[in-house]
Amino acid sequence: MHILKNEGVEILALYMVKKVTFNLQTVVGAIIVLHGLARIIFIDKYIDFVLYNFSEMLTTDTTLVIGAALFPFIEFFIGGLIIFNVGIKKSIRTAILVSVIMGLFIIVGSLYSRLIYHTIVVVSLIFLYIRERRNDSFNCRAF
Repeated sequence: MHILKNEGVEILALYMVKKVTFNLQTVVGAIIVLHGLARIIFIDKYIDFVLYNFSEMLTTDTTLVIGAALFPFIEFFIGGLIIFNVGIKKSIRTAILVSVIMGLFIIVGSLYSRLIYHTIVVVSLIFLYIRERRNDSFNCRAF
């Protein structure tokens, strides 16, 4: 009896963790998608912003233009993968990498007010990643 009661509590706890994680996962994915979409819609202004603020960092502007054109699409795509739970661990790791790279450029460019978004996203993604790892280890023990 005692064992069955504990298993029921563990199953309920797993269900609650998955529900909270899924809701957070949907919200974070949507935020990333919308951020990428806004940059895609105003891609010309975003490229001008990147060139103006970061042109002294690299020797050629071509690299900045290519990066500025690619990152919004990568961000949009990764956010969609997170929302739809596709390769979730890899998607979260890639999203963390993209946000950290963009955050490093922001820090080097001394644009600290723009760092708020990336900090919130990275912290949320790390939380999601830890939850996914815990869920995997719990699932392995349960079966």
